[in-house]
Amino acid sequence: YREFISHTLLLSQRDEAEAYFKSKFSDMSEPSLPFGFDDTQVSPNQIVEAREVLESDLSVGIRAECQRLNISAASFFHLAWALVVGRSIDREDVAFGTVLSGRLQGTAGAERTLGLFINTLPLRLALVGSVEEALSYTHEELLNLLIHEQTSLSRVRECAALPNNTPLFTSTLNYIHELVRENNLRYS
Repeated sequence: YREFISHTLLLSQRDEAEAYFKSKFSDMSEPSLPFGFDDTQVSPNQIVEAREVLESDLSVGIRAECQRLNISAASFFHLAWALVVGRSIDREDVAFGTVLSGRLQGTAGAERTLGLFINTLPLRLALVGSVEEALSYTHEELLNLLIHEQTSLSRVRECAALPNNTPLFTSTLNYIHELVRENNLRYS
């Protein structure tokens, strides 16, 4: 764990993350507030969380299409959420939080180290082009974000052009792929 902390601190001292997040957020003039939700200071019992388990056939179909396009299913669901956010605010440029494992850019053995490493960072997407282009673009943006998954949200916030009292995002997607056991059948 000590090596992971040292590695994370080293990454945070580099300028690449700051340059990356400035390129993404320095021109963002307003946050994406889906359905007009702008109050981020709510009590825990006011937070709305939704979970959905997909039917096996739908899950298999999505994975097959993603494999055909050489993208991850996570990219598909991030684009789907971006479209919901974009439609709810009538914009083609949206940002929302995404939960990252925090282990992909870690030290050797980080995948076996106990503890929480997760981080939530903003993902900004332009909703333009064909569906296939948007999926490829989303996949590329997620891969670029993963390089900086250890960056603190406060450091990202410093790179944004928004006033300090304005949130970077008010919705978050936490995509999780897991096998579901139902009637002794497993599917993903």
